[in-house]
Amino acid sequence: MGISVNVLNFGPGKKALAVELGEFVAGLRFEDLPPAIVDKAKAVVNHAVTVAMAGFDAARTEAARRAVIAHERLGARGVGRGQGATLWVDGTRVTRAGAAFANGVAVAVNNQCDSYHMLTHPGVLIVPAGLATAEGEGRTGRELLAALAAGYEVQCRCARDFIPSTPAHGFRASPVYGILGCAATTAKLLGLDAARTASAIALAASFAGSLIEGQRTGARDADFAEAQAARSGMWAAALDRSEPTSTRSLPISAGAGSFSTSSSRSIPRPASTSRLSGWPTR
Repeated sequence: MGISVNVLNFGPGKKALAVELGEFVAGLRFEDLPPAIVDKAKAVVNHAVTVAMAGFDAARTEAARRAVIAHERLGARGVGRGQGATLWVDGTRVTRAGAAFANGVAVAVNNQCDSYHMLTHPGVLIVPAGLATAEGEGRTGRELLAALAAGYEVQCRCARDFIPSTPAHGFRASPVYGILGCAATTAKLLGLDAARTASAIALAASFAGSLIEGQRTGARDADFAEAQAARSGMWAAALDRSEPTSTRSLPISAGAGSFSTSSSRSIPRPASTSRLSGWPTR
């Protein structure tokens, strides 16, 4: 794995980062978002969907779509809470995680996705996961935008000081950190409280990974890696909704875990997790 739950702990006597981020995500409201962040959240949705439309006919997008339809197709489309989600352009109704995967591949395939510090691409993961979850939960546009802002914030906070050191250690940064943002966005749209959100983020960290070797040798596995991370982040939140996993039961003790293989440093406390300051999303 490229990251372990160990990175979500600051050491004895200090609040775990997963807990701090969980409190931030659960407490964030649309009304807390500065106008510039609201505009940015709308822009990243528009960008991701537009790029996905351009990538709809790509071979890897078609492969992802076929696989999801074969294994995760649902019945007739419906509207409102309790539904699955829609494959963009195609219109087929599938599972939420399946929609996020296929739609995420469409965003990634032409290398036109957004980026943060060049080597992470939040929109490939967070926007498809957010739209699929919001559709399935029957959430409002405001709820979606708040959840997307929360997810972007979590991913960017965790990634900002580890690029390019994570790829230098052999791991692909975007899925390694993007899974945390997906867990946060999904948890927000599922209505999880702070404790369950923290647990979802910690569980997502234990799911994280993706080797960069294929990219070095000319393979295009990256087109699937981020979309698969989106699925795993969504599952981390869904599992905590159904069966909460206490962060105390996860291996977060300082000095343990495999994060040391992906970076030579430990993750610092965010400069600010207050709702109205510091937004790297800008």
